[in-house]
Formats: sequence, C-alpha cells, structure tokens
Amino acid sequence: MPTPEKEQFVEEMAQKFEDASGIYFTDYLGLSVDQMNALRSQFFDAAVDYKVVKNRLTKISAKQAGYEDMGDLLTGPTAIAFTDDDPVAPAKILTEFSEENDSLELKGCIFEGQRLGIDRIKAIAQLPSREELLQKFLGSVQSPMRNMVNILSSPMQNLVNALGQVKEQKSE
Repeated sequence: MPTPEKEQFVEEMAQKFEDASGIYFTDYLGLSVDQMNALRSQFFDAAVDYKVVKNRLTKISAKQAGYEDMGDLLTGPTAIAFTDDDPVAPAKILTEFSEENDSLELKGCIFEGQRLGIDRIKAIAQLPSREELLQKFLGSVQSPMRNMVNILSSPMQNLVNALGQVKEQKSE
C-alpha cells in the first residue's frame, strides 16, 4: 500500500517531468560528499534542481508525465537534474564535471521533450547558453543602429570641425 509520502513524491516528480525543458540522468555512485556538494553548488548557481531519486517511484512519475520507456535510464543509483529555464546549462555543468570526476556517469537526457543519448549531451554542452545567445542577438541588432548614428552624425561633425578651423584662421 503506497504511503502518503510516496504518493506526494510521485506527484511532485511527475510535475517536474512535465515542467522541465531539460532532464538529465546521471549515475553518481563513487562521488564523495565534497564532490556531490560541489556539483550541487554549480547546479544551484544555474537554477537547476538536482535530486537523488528512487527508480521505481520515478518510473511511475515519468509514466504519469507521458514518458513511457525510461527503464534503461532508471537503473542503479540515479540522480536527475531538472531545469525549466536554460536546458543547456545542466549539459555544460555535467559534461565539465564528468571530465574532471570519472565517478559521475551520464546516462542520457530528455531535452525539450526529445530523449537523447550521451553523445548528444556532449553536443548540447557545446551550444552557447541562453544568455550568450541573447547577447549575440542584441549585439547584432544594435550594430546597424550604431552604424547609422555614426553615419548620420559624421557630416555634422565635419561641419563643426570646418567651422572651428575657419574660426581659428580668422582669429590669427
């Protein structure tokens, strides 16, 4: 018979599965407490929720959220990173962290509703973050405007410079 705590866990996890734009599955076995705390700290800074989960209850949650076949991702010790903001951020953090710490293994992910493997996680990690894309977009929008202002103000500056030179010649 399911306990109220387990039912609440299943409901909360199902909601996380529905709301998340990026869900990353990892095997954390072998990480020290300090390493796990360092990883959680990086996730906290990026507004990513990282949870060690019970596989059986998480399979039920995933099924409720519409993800049917999660069996291979939910075997052995499993921790899941959920993000609803920037789905690229966890990929960057996990890829970098797994290169430095062999104990962390990537299992797979669900990125914008699509199930992807480890090779795709590494490809996602190479993508620019949302903030970087916004900066590039704003730069590309501002650049033509800045050029237009310079072009339009250039004749006026030339006129002012010419008048200044005439003034200097008359004062001599």
